[in-house]
Amino acid sequence: MKRLLILLLLWLPTGARAQAVLADVTHPLVAITTGFSGTEITVFGMVDEYNSDVIVMLRGPGQTLGLRRKERNFGLWLNGAEQRFSQVPGFYGLAASKPVTSLLSLEDLNQNRIGLTALQNSLEPVRATDAPRDLDSDRAAVIGELAKRGLIVQKNEPIRLLGGRLFKVSFALPSNVPVGPFQVTVFAVKDRQVIGALTTPLITSQIGLAADVHDWAYSLPWAYALASLGLAVLMGGLGFWAFRNR
Repeated sequence: MKRLLILLLLWLPTGARAQAVLADVTHPLVAITTGFSGTEITVFGMVDEYNSDVIVMLRGPGQTLGLRRKERNFGLWLNGAEQRFSQVPGFYGLAASKPVTSLLSLEDLNQNRIGLTALQNSLEPVRATDAPRDLDSDRAAVIGELAKRGLIVQKNEPIRLLGGRLFKVSFALPSNVPVGPFQVTVFAVKDRQVIGALTTPLITSQIGLAADVHDWAYSLPWAYALASLGLAVLMGGLGFWAFRNR
């Protein structure tokens, strides 16, 4: 409520034209601990022009993903050559007051990477493999894998604009959400034109024991692997001992 009041004060006219859109998030810092099971992020704000439409896009940190397809060789199904894509968003959420294809042209959607089709088209391979590949099919497979992990959220219900100006929408971040900088981008749209856009940062960060384990795994991977193996052997031995003495 306090953040909404601040937005209202900023929106009040002061002799100059107000911004086309103002927005903020409820939790600009998401703390990921060992017991993290996901959370909900709410984006709220207002548009300057009455009855404008709104598009809200939540985009996670970029990452490089590899894709291998099964190929039949000498009667066996084996992994084929890897196709890698860079700057794949670790999370992608989208909500709008109307279907985005009715709000903006295909060119504008692709330029701003709004919608799954535009997101898929924006995926560029790190390097082409020697083997012939269907890049469109590979891109679709990457998007499908992210959706399967719950890292792509395209909300079907439209955003409601209260009083023709105020809006609010929530995105559920799953427990496997990546760590790093996110961007919340809000577009104000009218007559199939973007009349204003605002980007707000959001950070997901590991803290406490989860952060220590994460840092240890990346700084000393061999020690982390040995410790994990030792813990697995210990738990297996304890389980065997417990069942044997029943």
